[in-house]
Amino acid sequence: MRYRSLMLLLFVASASGCATEARTTLPTKPGMPTSWVNEPSSSSQFSRLPSWTKEEIIQLRAEMALARQNHYYRYWGKYPPDLEARIQRMDALAQDAYLTSNRTVFNDLTPELLTLTERPVDVTSDISVNTNSDMRSFWTDLGRVFMLDTPSRLSPYPIVNTTGNP
Repeated sequence: MRYRSLMLLLFVASASGCATEARTTLPTKPGMPTSWVNEPSSSSQFSRLPSWTKEEIIQLRAEMALARQNHYYRYWGKYPPDLEARIQRMDALAQDAYLTSNRTVFNDLTPELLTLTERPVDVTSDISVNTNSDMRSFWTDLGRVFMLDTPSRLSPYPIVNTTGNP
């Protein structure tokens, strides 16, 4: 009985635990080119790519120039499907190469932190809380300056505290 249950468990684990290969997507950075194939060779982002990626892009650009003179491009106004697929693959490859290059990583080692310990959301939250507290303190201080925080004690009648403060 134990042997059967162990075999059944192993079979279920091996059948359901097969990992499917999926491409992980890297986050994009602001100011990143949308198409690496159309990015000028003189741009700073293009210069950060590895040399083999640059060579592949330059070769693909030459093929695109030849394809623009082809009948397919003249009739349909776009590149052939196989060339379109290669352009998309090259853009994805160049994006991955750019985001994982040493220069890109070393230029921003902590992309999620704005200060030494806080993210931009935390900094904005702190500023909001402090501004709110400062404005409330300002109105309290203004009441003290103009002596509006407590009623006058010059009256011969008993004064009721209306501020709500003890």
